[in-house]
Amino acid sequence: MRPVRQLGKNREENEWYGFVDNDIIAVNIQLLWEEDQDEDKFIRRFAKTYTHELLHQVIDSLLYELREMKEEEIIRKSLKERWNKRIRKMYE
Repeated sequence: MRPVRQLGKNREENEWYGFVDNDIIAVNIQLLWEEDQDEDKFIRRFAKTYTHELLHQVIDSLLYELREMKEEEIIRKSLKERWNKRIRKMYE
């Protein structure tokens, strides 16, 4: 089994409930099923895992957009350059 990604330490592919790779959400359905072997629990855990990974993508996207606008605002204000509603709209 190959390591999928690092988060403080290497984890093997079969240890992850889910992860995102190149904007594709992957859910380890085998692991979810093996842990409970109950259809209702599996469905709930699958939905929760998928939602968890989807929220990572949404938050990352929002933070990227906010970071871009905030970065420009900080630079302009630090250099005493103009920053107003019109300029802010260009970065939204």
